Amino acid sequence: AAAPAATGATAGVAAAAAEVREPYDHSHAYAQWESGCVEAQAYLAESINHTTRMLESLLGNADTSHVFARRGGVLLLLRLHSLPRLSYTFAFSSASHPLLAVFRGLAPHDAHALSLSTRDVLAEQLDAALVEVARKGTVSVPELPEQERNAYLKVVSTIAGLCALASSVARNTTHMLLMVSTGPSPVLAKMGTLQRLFMQQAAVADAWAMAKEAERAP
Repeated sequence: AAAPAATGATAGVAAAAAEVREPYDHSHAYAQWESGCVEAQAYLAESINHTTRMLESLLGNADTSHVFARRGGVLLLLRLHSLPRLSYTFAFSSASHPLLAVFRGLAPHDAHALSLSTRDVLAEQLDAALVEVARKGTVSVPELPEQERNAYLKVVSTIAGLCALASSVARNTTHMLLMVSTGPSPVLAKMGTLQRLFMQQAAVADAWAMAKEAERAP
């Protein structure tokens, strides 16, 4: 009887050893995400929140900040808002606050490089947004097919997030305002054009919402 028991114990140890993962091995979490066991948008927002909280404390050091910016860390952070699975409301949620704090913390150490990278990514996304939004004209966004509506909302949320980051940088260094307001095609001028398009489409959406409300009224 002792032999089978020993064999069972050995098998249990082997199974436990097989479950041990290497440090920083997130394959289990990724597998859950891909399988749909974890709600993707919530998982992604939470991951960004925790990661940027860590970066906020690390990048307070000038040397660390310089290395991070030099190795492309800022550009990666600027791409977060365009991630396809990121919630449309992320830029307006408390989960985005640590990301804003990271940019505020980077500004004193790498003001010019940070402002330049932020300006360039914002300008790139504004150009894409202007094409996408202008194509819609004065359409009623709520009445668009789901796929088109989601694409529109992603444009809005991406621009909102990047504008928030640019604003965070501008409040901590004078470089940002200078960069977005000068040049042959100033970023501020593009933002103004996009805002007018958004306001026109918002007016159409408001009229649609009022008409729907009137239909439901007794």
